[in-house]
Amino acid sequence: MVGPEAIPFNYADDTGLLYVITESNRDTLINTVNQDLQALMDWGADNRTTFEPKKTHSMVISKKEKRAFDPTGIVMGGREVKQVQEMKLVGFTFDAKLNWSAMIKGLAKKARTRVDAIRRMSRSLDSKNMLTMYSAFVRPILEYGSTLFMGAKPTHLSKLDRVQATMERIGGFKAEPLAARREAALIALTLKQLDGDCRELLREYAPVLVTVKVPEEKVDRSRRVGIVRPDYSEKSQSRRTSASSSGDIVKVDVTIAPGLQVKDPSKRPKSATSLDVFSASAAGALPAIWAKLPQSLVLRGEDKGWRKITKRCKDFLIGRTPKIRENTQGKKQKITVIEQLAVSNSTVLNQELNWGSTDWNKEAELIKSLLSQTNKCND
Repeated sequence: MVGPEAIPFNYADDTGLLYVITESNRDTLINTVNQDLQALMDWGADNRTTFEPKKTHSMVISKKEKRAFDPTGIVMGGREVKQVQEMKLVGFTFDAKLNWSAMIKGLAKKARTRVDAIRRMSRSLDSKNMLTMYSAFVRPILEYGSTLFMGAKPTHLSKLDRVQATMERIGGFKAEPLAARREAALIALTLKQLDGDCRELLREYAPVLVTVKVPEEKVDRSRRVGIVRPDYSEKSQSRRTSASSSGDIVKVDVTIAPGLQVKDPSKRPKSATSLDVFSASAAGALPAIWAKLPQSLVLRGEDKGWRKITKRCKDFLIGRTPKIRENTQGKKQKITVIEQLAVSNSTVLNQELNWGSTDWNKEAELIKSLLSQTNKCND
């Protein structure tokens, strides 16, 4: 339906076309886009589907200060397509420079609205229930698409941190750092890709496992000579292509480049270089985040399956400390320790929310007795 230069992406009633501007197609791209848009209009007329030219926009994404490409002349249905600096697709707000400022600003604004609503109940809830309210209604907004914008500037990411700090001050609790949770989310996504348990398009961007040589003086302290790490570099994509054609499993000895280390965001200069931006993004930060994981945990995932170690990896990166205690059966179980700063107060709302102390056996007996009395009255 559309030409080979177009990369279509669709979800429900949203349709988009992506084009990569190169020197070879720069002069002919406007005509190509117009032909593809007309093909969409013709397809819609044949299949009883209507495309709305008024809601169709174009956006040029480029890091250059000057206009990288002039989209003037793009027409759909006899109407010129308007150029915008921001575009929202499937809940994600993309801007012309792809610095995620608009996306993060919108998430912070939406989250603050919910924080203001929860603030009104702060006098009726203890710190435990306030943490539950925050985890259920506020934090999911702050973490929506976090693996995409984790490479944004600290000035943008700090807006999300301030929302969490406000909620901690109101609720009297201490939540897990958002930066650590973003790293844990990236590792969880990577493990799904390594196991192939993800959508088909994501499998194409799965990192390649490589083996890093351990120095001879450290071999005795290591279970294996090689350390397994993923590689997202362009070279790994070519290795994946050659490996899939030959049917061999590729494991290459590599070392992590010094520029691909996770840096302290507070020490990053205002004018970050392209390498700084990449090293903080998901693809650039993955090798350094992976290096934080214990090698024993990585080897277990290699043997048992990567999804088997997802929870342990997330707990390790977030800093959750498992505490061992014995229950009534004498078996050991792990519990997650959550630091709390306030003492619970007794209110009606708290009693309704804290059902953990309810004796459900007594409640069941009470319900049975009420039902039996009702049946006698009916007889």
